[in-house]
Amino acid sequence: MRGSVTDPRQAWEGYTMQLTTRGDWRRCEATRNAAAIAALGVPIAPQKTFRVREGDEQINFLHEPASVFPQWQSLGPIKQVLSQWEMGKLDACHAFVDMRRAIRNAEMLSDWLRDVNSCALGYEAERQRTRLIPGQPATHPGPYAKVTSLAKAAALATLGFPVLALEPVDDRTTRYVLPRLSVPMMRQSDPCIHDAAQLLGGEADESLPLTHPFRIACLAAKTWLDLIAMCGDDAATLMFRSKGTRSAFVHSQADKAVIDRSEAFAAGRL
Repeated sequence: MRGSVTDPRQAWEGYTMQLTTRGDWRRCEATRNAAAIAALGVPIAPQKTFRVREGDEQINFLHEPASVFPQWQSLGPIKQVLSQWEMGKLDACHAFVDMRRAIRNAEMLSDWLRDVNSCALGYEAERQRTRLIPGQPATHPGPYAKVTSLAKAAALATLGFPVLALEPVDDRTTRYVLPRLSVPMMRQSDPCIHDAAQLLGGEADESLPLTHPFRIACLAAKTWLDLIAMCGDDAATLMFRSKGTRSAFVHSQADKAVIDRSEAFAAGRL
């Protein structure tokens, strides 16, 4: 965070991007984008509001205009990056696209953990990247790489490593089984095979550059998981709104008298 400001809302109240959804906000486009730009070093502040009349939750993300990480400041205004993403104008291997790809893989693995869909692997970006898709996992003779981090498994799946199986360790831990070597990939115009042990070791000892696609993907997937957990634990703000123009906001954990006064104000009784 720049200067002495600890809450980005204090400095950027006039620079807020309204990202909202209905229903399951944890899986909405807003949360994916917010996680990706946070991983790029753009400070964000989520605000959760329960809209009483509509009966749904709304998430707004306040964010600073650009990354505070030196390696990403050349990206320029993050609003422009988001706009280019929405219009499909970003390169398929752009850092933001790599982060969104990793987040999507993390979602697929989260579904698999809940027995929604198992995952196969699909190529994209002219075989420079891969993504998890619904399907049966491939069979593989080994050798294998095994990780207990969903974020690292999702990141490996962006660089040609199918997730072959999920092995329960205990009630809270799952082991993700992947091949030690990736499927045939391209690095720019050159064919290559990625080694999971080298990628995992390089991420652990930080010998991989900060802008390496595997480190980018790990950070994005972890940030998405952290953001979901943070928003899930955060109490909502109640929003009362009349048919006219009056609105009232109050913390959901406020005492009943405060909530009643807010509702009465929005209804025009005060």
